[in-house]
Amino acid sequence: SVDLLSLLETLLDISVIESGKPQLNITDSNLSELAKERIDLYHEEANAKDIEVEANISENLHANVDKMKVRQVFDNLITNAIKYSNKNSKVIVSLKLTESGYEFSIQDGGPGIDPSEQDQLFKAYSVLSSKTTGGEKKTGLGLAIAKSIVDAHKGVISYRHDDKQHSTFYVNLPN
Repeated sequence: SVDLLSLLETLLDISVIESGKPQLNITDSNLSELAKERIDLYHEEANAKDIEVEANISENLHANVDKMKVRQVFDNLITNAIKYSNKNSKVIVSLKLTESGYEFSIQDGGPGIDPSEQDQLFKAYSVLSSKTTGGEKKTGLGLAIAKSIVDAHKGVISYRHDDKQHSTFYVNLPN
């Protein structure tokens, strides 16, 4: 089952976080197809909460990355966006080429993260006060795992919220 597989991946990733850098298996990967595939995978979860997922994915963006690991980063950010978005809201997933590389971003339709907790976001085991909007579980590990993967790719993961309090996570990977 998908849940069992993701649990196993999480356990492996905890050991990676605790031991240092993940081992990367770099191949030429189509980031555009990867992002679309992951959005499709979580379509039902979004529908169950009446969340519209808007995808702004540039076509045919190829990068030398560890496909499995980048898939995990996308999965984590997409599922978080759905978990923390209010019913009847919108999640916007974007992927584009910028001057510095590839930018994957995801904006949720939730209340945002308390400014006093934002520095804890990417630390392992930090469970913030933000509530999931459908009672979904949270481990406090997803963003720490995502950060370790992005760091290993010499990329940057960051968070911003706008004046409407929407959360947007950005992953920038070098090209």
